[in-house]
Amino acid sequence: KGVTVLAYEDVSESSSSLQSLQFVGEFNFLLHRLTSDEAASLPNRQRTIDIGMVCDINGEFTVSIFDANDPDHIAKKRKYQRAQQKISDPDFDDTEEDTKDSITPAEQLLLMAG
Repeated sequence: KGVTVLAYEDVSESSSSLQSLQFVGEFNFLLHRLTSDEAASLPNRQRTIDIGMVCDINGEFTVSIFDANDPDHIAKKRKYQRAQQKISDPDFDDTEEDTKDSITPAEQLLLMAG
């Protein structure tokens, strides 16, 4: 199972209408497979996924997701938070192994959404 995000841009100069929406792209993401116990422990058996979207000054559109149930997403979020803490506090002791690697811009976008 996964998530599909359809992105549209409002290209009108005045009020919005459906005719002024231009299709930007379709973005597909696979989700981390939950065990039956993990799925059963979800509040109301509903899974929440954070979606982040950015359009840069050149018009390039990027979509990312953050799934709090995905161990890889959690590890990247920790890595990002530790990197941010090191920026704000140069004396911060950064000895965790997974924080040695640099964080890519795509990972930053993903984590800012989470």
